[in-house]
Amino acid sequence: MIIPKKVFISHQDQCDENEIEGLVEYLKNHGFDVEHGKLSSEDFAKIIATTESYVCVLEQNTYKSEEIAKEILTAASQGKNIFAIFCPTLTMTITIPSAIEDFATGITDWNIEKLGEGLIGKDIGFSDQQGKPKKVFVKPNKPPCN
Repeated sequence: MIIPKKVFISHQDQCDENEIEGLVEYLKNHGFDVEHGKLSSEDFAKIIATTESYVCVLEQNTYKSEEIAKEILTAASQGKNIFAIFCPTLTMTITIPSAIEDFATGITDWNIEKLGEGLIGKDIGFSDQQGKPKKVFVKPNKPPCN
């Protein structure tokens, strides 16, 4: 028996709920165990501890959210794969949160098939809102503190 990969999807309320539900349905139909929605910090900590990947839906104000920044940092500190996907229903330029820039495994436009490939371990790279490859600055490893 294959155990499905568990994924948590974080989103605010600016992206069309039908798009979010479509993403969740697609992933479930492709064998993923998906959790999503707004959770308390305690509930998030419990759920993220059992997931393999964290997905952030990038919306207009995502970069301003302290809650999402905390989620990303928690996921990163636990060694989770971190992905970001741009909300398709927003036409303005979306700013990527610095925590995503620092810790993301991959960033994609609203290409749920590509996201699914990343979630099973394929390198999906980094792209902008239009799906064009995006350069990312890779920070050098910091020496350990003594």
